[in-house]
Amino acid sequence: SKSFLKGFEKADFTSEKEKLTEQIKQALWDLESFFRYHLDNDAKEFAKAAYLENVQLILDEICSLNQESDSQAYQAVLARVVAISKEKNGRALTNASRKADLKPLADAYNEERKTQFAKLGQLSDQITIIDYQ
Repeated sequence: SKSFLKGFEKADFTSEKEKLTEQIKQALWDLESFFRYHLDNDAKEFAKAAYLENVQLILDEICSLNQESDSQAYQAVLARVVAISKEKNGRALTNASRKADLKPLADAYNEERKTQFAKLGQLSDQITIIDYQ
């Protein structure tokens, strides 16, 4: 059991970064599937809504990643995605539909979007913390 504890003597920041990169990948994939599902299923109800352009921008960012992408690339995309979400006083991705019959759909989308971006924001903060160590 001695050798097991040895690894914890000095914090291994490269493996921390790898773990973080995996979490970022996962979070971006989750966001991508959420937005794709929204575009394929619900977005037609909100045609021409301003937020949809930003959803597309984010999908384009995520699509710029591939097998060859390194952790820097993932971090850069995460930073841009979070930045886009903060535009228009944090309402860049908000579905602001006023139509009563569409309100439940818009609310469900906005709730899930908040959950997704809370996770992305936390990951973004963790990068900053690791980078300063």
